[in-house]
Amino acid sequence: MDIFYLVLFIICLFLAADNYILTIIGDWRIFKKAGEKGWKSLIPIYSLFVEHRVIGMRHIWLILDLCAIATEFVLDLFEDGFDENVKFVVAVIIAVITFIGLVLRVHHLGNCFGKGTGFKIGLFFIPGLFSLILGFGSAKYTKPEKH
Repeated sequence: MDIFYLVLFIICLFLAADNYILTIIGDWRIFKKAGEKGWKSLIPIYSLFVEHRVIGMRHIWLILDLCAIATEFVLDLFEDGFDENVKFVVAVIIAVITFIGLVLRVHHLGNCFGKGTGFKIGLFFIPGLFSLILGFGSAKYTKPEKH
């Protein structure tokens, strides 16, 4: 039975890593289409900054994303120092901010490449595949106005 769980774990790890790798490859090409260097997609927080600039999102969303990341890190670091109710409320706030930010990023990214709602939904749920389609497909990047 232990081998079953090991195989299941390896399969799940492969699927998660595979999606992440596909997203990085797609983002590399998307950045290049937008006039940025592709390697910028490899550095996690920096790639978020570049993505916000490429899709024309306001800096407040980048600040909120970074605050959510930092708050999550602090909560994990000092896990025993916070009341469970406080951690729950903060976790819900972080989740809402992260969700809204992700929806807006997907929406603006789709707009930059002239994509409609269906494509944006695919980009939200299957980012690896749809970022590859954006990066390697025929869609042209259009520099957005600030949102």
